[in-house]
Amino acid sequence: MRIRHAFVAAAVAAASALTMTTTAAAAAPAAPANARSCNWIYIGTGAGIHIGGQYVGQVVQLYNNCGTAEAHFQWDETYRQTHNTRVYVDLEGPWGKGRVTASGPTSSKNVDAYVDIHSASPDQWGTYATVNNCMATGTMHDYANGGTLWESQDAWC
Repeated sequence: MRIRHAFVAAAVAAASALTMTTTAAAAAPAAPANARSCNWIYIGTGAGIHIGGQYVGQVVQLYNNCGTAEAHFQWDETYRQTHNTRVYVDLEGPWGKGRVTASGPTSSKNVDAYVDIHSASPDQWGTYATVNNCMATGTMHDYANGGTLWESQDAWC
């Protein structure tokens, strides 16, 4: 437990310039009540989706000090205004354990999925975003020890 708190404290210090305010889009599930008052930090790096040479958007993983992880997808504004499609955003534990999915159309700027990091064992979560069968893979993070099982990988379709 102390390792996790030390990791979170170190990550908060390293990300002190980053501030995240979560606003749930109409099509996305609402953030857990306790998540709205907690401090959010970025975990790992984001993964972008590119279709036909055009940038579509990016999925990132966030964590708050209340024990909630978030998969956050943000559409590229140009793509969003010129296409009518959906994104599927996932938080998934290793080997498919504890999968949480949210989806949203291009009419919503952001699409978010949330999970309690302890809802699957081990406490490891990865983020994914899929648009038109093109999937970007975000960071797979181990919340028990602060490690990264794999880094993000952009999708080029």
